[in-house]
Amino acid sequence: MITLLVNGLFLIFANSGLVLAATDVSGIISSDTTWTKASSPYSLVGNVLVGNGATLTIEAGATINLNDYYIMVNGTLRAQGSETEQIQFNSGEISFTHHSSDWDEQTGTGCIIENANLDTTFLDIASVSVKVSKSTVNAEIFGLGQSVIVDNTINGKVSGKVVTNNTITGDVDGKTVVNNRITGTVYGTVISNNTITGGEVSAAATTEGTVVSNNTIMDCDVGISCIGYSVISGNTISGCGVGIETYVVQMVGGTRVAYPLIERNLITNNTRGITIVLRSRFEPGTLVPTIQNNTIAHNSVGLYLYITNYGATPPIIYNNIHGNSDYNIQLDAETDKHINATYNWWGTTDTQAINQTIYDYKNDFTLGTVTFEPFLTEPNPEEMATPIPEFPSWLLLPLFLTATALVILYKRRLK
Repeated sequence: MITLLVNGLFLIFANSGLVLAATDVSGIISSDTTWTKASSPYSLVGNVLVGNGATLTIEAGATINLNDYYIMVNGTLRAQGSETEQIQFNSGEISFTHHSSDWDEQTGTGCIIENANLDTTFLDIASVSVKVSKSTVNAEIFGLGQSVIVDNTINGKVSGKVVTNNTITGDVDGKTVVNNRITGTVYGTVISNNTITGGEVSAAATTEGTVVSNNTIMDCDVGISCIGYSVISGNTISGCGVGIETYVVQMVGGTRVAYPLIERNLITNNTRGITIVLRSRFEPGTLVPTIQNNTIAHNSVGLYLYITNYGATPPIIYNNIHGNSDYNIQLDAETDKHINATYNWWGTTDTQAINQTIYDYKNDFTLGTVTFEPFLTEPNPEEMATPIPEFPSWLLLPLFLTATALVILYKRRLK
């Protein structure tokens, strides 16, 4: 076997001919350049900079050994493999700066990594849009900008504007996190249609608009943790220590407020279905969660309420709360507030049986009382999205005609 180094080209020959060719690279790429499959593997012997206005194109099937160096992109990186010929990146880092060209889905231009295998190659994406798709990433993707992370298998933490259709083992932080299979904790503004295990969903909005909807959440310490305003709707939560936890804690330096709308969730087989903490050391607060139209069943405790020195209690209405092995509702030892839990279905119409599933004043005279009458006499249908009953169809036309006549009469009087 003969080994030669010629003009940066590392050649290995054997009796059967050329076995491997490697190209050493480093320095600044100032004009459009292509790294080809034929000349790969490329081996970084120093850091590489893709300069402003320059494009580095990496062909399908090429191998790039970064060797703990980095590729910094001030221009454009286009690394597009194919389903049959992926691009292989090994170790090192690819860094996209705020000078990088943004990905444009309509024109297909800008920075993209597609059909690639990144083996411990860290992606650092600044405040730009980069598309990473159809790839296997065994490293962290750190994105502060408008990154689109789609259709990947990722073993590492992920952050980006849009994170969708991925299989991820690691925490996820994105503005829109949709249709993923995630083992880890999820932070986002819109978290929807994901399967999440082993972490939690953090609905920590500082402004109105966080939506956590239609997810399947399993085997977490806390399924969904709420701070700020959130809509938590249509989720299935099971096998967790706490299904949904929401709290307001007023301390020195400000108040952490939680007043989510919790509706149409199936919360089952958890230690606690929903935990609500409302606690103030200064002025009693008034913002509270709303719990309506949920099924909270077959947990150890359905709802656990810890409310002290607080000016309001949460509405608990039109839920199916039944079959929870310890209590359907349990008041914490410091909860002396009276709780209104009327118009819920308790799995029975036997008043005494319902009363025995609630831990309140009758169990501990320092606690408040849970009022549960009147109650629903049958389950609230799962598809019911609002407690306002619908009018019968035969009544709609007369109502419409009456309203129209009143409007006409009012307009005539104005003339």
